[in-house]
Amino acid sequence: MGRQINFYAGPQDLENLAGKLRKKGAVLIAERSTKPEPLVARAELPVVEGSVLAWLVREADLEKLKWMHIPAFGYWVLEHILMEEPAVQFHGPRMRGHVMSKGRLWFAAVDVGRQKKPEDFVRWADSLLRVPRKLFSKLPKPEGYSYTVCIGPQAAEMVASGQVILDDANFVLTHH
Repeated sequence: MGRQINFYAGPQDLENLAGKLRKKGAVLIAERSTKPEPLVARAELPVVEGSVLAWLVREADLEKLKWMHIPAFGYWVLEHILMEEPAVQFHGPRMRGHVMSKGRLWFAAVDVGRQKKPEDFVRWADSLLRVPRKLFSKLPKPEGYSYTVCIGPQAAEMVASGQVILDDANFVLTHH
């Protein structure tokens, strides 16, 4: 079963989030690599087509990662189809014109064979999901929604100033 937190964030919000995640021991690796090994992003965020596409991994788990080659595109990706990898997906929000889509942190606590991941990994991954909850503001949950969405301060300012609109009209900023 997967666990996640969805969020809207501006560029500075993402930098702040990445800094807090790194302080919790997260090594950011690019979602795509030119070789079958992690492309570690020590300083800058790995951006592909205008959005952060990364995995968060503990240093000790880097060697456990398995890579799959995508010959048609000439890059390697983390083999995550079976959800066995000890990694948390970090997708930043994407901008399409003036519309901002949600980003997310996501991980699977069990693999597709229903094998539980190590408890220490699950505790660590859960602690990463709490970071945006503490760093960003919760948006009021629309009726019928079972999940929480957060918004960073810069993204909230961008919405308030009319610079961007959110991709889900059900989320309305009431005060920022």
